[in-house]
Amino acid sequence: MPKSFHVGIKAVITSGDQLLLLSRMDAEGKLYWDCPGGRIDGNESIDQTLKRELKEEILNLPNHKPGPVLGAYRLPKDIEKAHSLVVIFYRITIAMFIPNLSKEHQGFAWFDAKGLSGLSQNSSPYINQGYLEMAKTALSK
Repeated sequence: MPKSFHVGIKAVITSGDQLLLLSRMDAEGKLYWDCPGGRIDGNESIDQTLKRELKEEILNLPNHKPGPVLGAYRLPKDIEKAHSLVVIFYRITIAMFIPNLSKEHQGFAWFDAKGLSGLSQNSSPYINQGYLEMAKTALSK
């Protein structure tokens, strides 16, 4: 039987050798690292989704242009009633800033490659393996 999927669009935001991650709570109340973004609504284009989600989640995001697609990742577990999620990651390069976040996230941190190497699915806050791979890819380019 074919699987049903939602499509999510995420921004991997970099500034020089730093990468921005946002923290939020999962369904079990555990804190995890996230990239800003979300699912496509209605008839939105991918660009419209990315712009909307960034505007909703980071209230003071400096001017930017979406960069190249870094990759895609399928979450290893269903997100709701037999629906899974495929996430497409775009790189966005901007000048360093202090984000003003919506209530959707609890905090943020800028990471360099060394800082990213200390994150895992077992750290607290934890990070999904696919998100970590995309973050490392963004900093390696």
